Amino acid sequence: MITKIGDFELGQNLDASALKELPLNDIVSTVKNAPSFMKNKQTRDFSEQDYKDITDIEKAYEVENLAFFGVNWNAFIATVGNKISRISTYYTTTDKDGADLIFRKIFIYVTNDMGKHNKNPFLSKRYIWYCDEGNVLVEKSSMWGQYCVGLVIEHNREGVHQSLKAI
Repeated sequence: MITKIGDFELGQNLDASALKELPLNDIVSTVKNAPSFMKNKQTRDFSEQDYKDITDIEKAYEVENLAFFGVNWNAFIATVGNKISRISTYYTTTDKDGADLIFRKIFIYVTNDMGKHNKNPFLSKRYIWYCDEGNVLVEKSSMWGQYCVGLVIEHNREGVHQSLKAI
């Protein structure tokens, strides 16, 4: 399973001194206010308690300009016990061809590492891989001339419901 994006790796102790911590209510607000095409039915009426229940994270941090696959991504790093448990990245551009290229590269990278995806909702560009160690999501979306490619990796831990399983 893919466990590393840029300088961050699942399970790594996080030195967050140079990162901006995000209060959980800010994350919930971001999810609630995201354009509808970026949300699924589980996140439409999201509360802070729902977020805590789904992710079981203790702290979240924002990372800007995370270099990966030759472009700069924005990322959210979630921790439990100061160890990275989830890395959510997204790359946004107005260049459709550029977004398509990054999406294909990421999709092939994950497929080569994990094999065929486990889930692909009908007519979507969202692909999910489940495995014992964790889960991976690759997706592409667009709206009003903006194209977004997302890559999420998360650890599975004993007794914890993981958010990608809910999608």
